[in-house]
Amino acid sequence: MKQRVEYITEGEEEVVFRVYQQEGISDLELLKQKKKIIGNLEGEKILFQPQQILYLEYVDAKVFAYTKDRVIQMNLSLEKLEEQLEDFGFLRVSKAVIANIDEIRSFQSMVGNRMIATMSNGEKLVISRHYSKQIRYYLKEVNGSGKAEKDNEA
Repeated sequence: MKQRVEYITEGEEEVVFRVYQQEGISDLELLKQKKKIIGNLEGEKILFQPQQILYLEYVDAKVFAYTKDRVIQMNLSLEKLEEQLEDFGFLRVSKAVIANIDEIRSFQSMVGNRMIATMSNGEKLVISRHYSKQIRYYLKEVNGSGKAEKDNEA
């Protein structure tokens, strides 16, 4: 892909993407398909798409990306990954975990305003009460109903 930078002294900065039109694929979806991130798997650096990640977890001073069939060590901090992946539907669910909202199959409310998210692979993630507010707000927006549903099947 060809890249070009034009330096300006006045006026508004802009970014223009020129891509071939593909039927049924939005511009944002096209950009998401091309975005790759780097991780370490068995001593090798690998490139993979963010959509493959179920969740990211900070464990023993390292960050790991969990996919359906692999665990990949990441080189970036959880905070940096959160920034890079927010446009891909990733939300913080606890101090040490960021989840791919598209891979959550169901939510269950718990005592103390916490929640449990069941991922597409059956794993369960505890959503802390601090972050459950953000998740409930997200569910309101997705449902469009103005009220979050408890025990909602995603």
